Amino acid sequence: MDIAIITGASSGLGREFLYQANKWINVDEVWVISRNEKDLKELELISSFKLRIIPLDLSKEFSLKKLKELIDSKKPNIKLLINSAGYGKMGEEEKIDLEDDLGMINLNDKALVAITRYSLPYMKEKSTIIQIASRAAYQPLPYMATYAASKAFVLRYSEALAVELKPRKIRVLAVTPSYVKTKWIDRANSKENDKLNNFGKFFEAKDVVKKAYHDAYKTKKLISALGFRVRFTRFLMRFIPDKLAMKIYLSLSAKKNKK
Repeated sequence: MDIAIITGASSGLGREFLYQANKWINVDEVWVISRNEKDLKELELISSFKLRIIPLDLSKEFSLKKLKELIDSKKPNIKLLINSAGYGKMGEEEKIDLEDDLGMINLNDKALVAITRYSLPYMKEKSTIIQIASRAAYQPLPYMATYAASKAFVLRYSEALAVELKPRKIRVLAVTPSYVKTKWIDRANSKENDKLNNFGKFFEAKDVVKKAYHDAYKTKKLISALGFRVRFTRFLMRFIPDKLAMKIYLSLSAKKNKK
C-alpha cells in the first residue's frame, strides 16, 4: 500500500499540503494527523484521496508510540512524509510557560525526528520527506528564543539527512517560511508577547506550499525559501555575527510605543 503521511494536517500549511497533493503524488491513502479529530474529518471535503484519520497529540510520548505501532503493523510504502506539526510562542523567556517551552521542543523537534525515523524503514527510492522549519531557523531570535532554536534544529537536521539519504535516492527538503496567514500567529502572539508586533509581510499558505512541492519534486534544493526577505536573511547570516543580526531583528520587529 502506497501512502503519504501529513502531520499538522487539520489547518495551516498541513491542510494546504493535503489540498495540493493530488498534483504531485499518486497514493492509495493519505494519513492525516493532528489533535483535532473533528477538523481532520472535515478534510474529506477538500481531498480526492482516501484519508486515514489519526487524531493524536504528537507532543506526547504515548501518541508517538501509537503511531509507530500503526506504521509497523501496516508496513506501508511511504512515498511522502510531511512533518508540518509545530507551534511557537513569543515573549520574554521567563514569562512563557515552561510547559509551552518544552512543548515546542517536543513537537517541533522530538516528534519530527521520531516520525522521520519511524518512516525511513518503509521508504524506497524516490520517496520524499518535507520538513517545516522557518525563517527563524537562520538566526537566534530574542523573545522567540526556544521557537527559533527548535527550528534551527529542524533545518540542520534536514540538511544533514538529505546528504545521508542521497545514496538511497530519498529526497529531503526543509521549508523555511516567514510569517504565514494561519492560526500559528494567533497561538504564538499571546499575552506573553509584549515585545514584538512588527511582523512585516504575511504570506499565503498556498504560495508557500506550491513552492515547497515544486522545490521537492522539480529541483535539487535542500531548502525551500519563498520571498526575497527570507532568501536575504539566509544570505546575510553567512556574513554578519549573530549579535548584530539580533540587534537588527529587534529594531525591525520590536513593539512600538504608541504616543
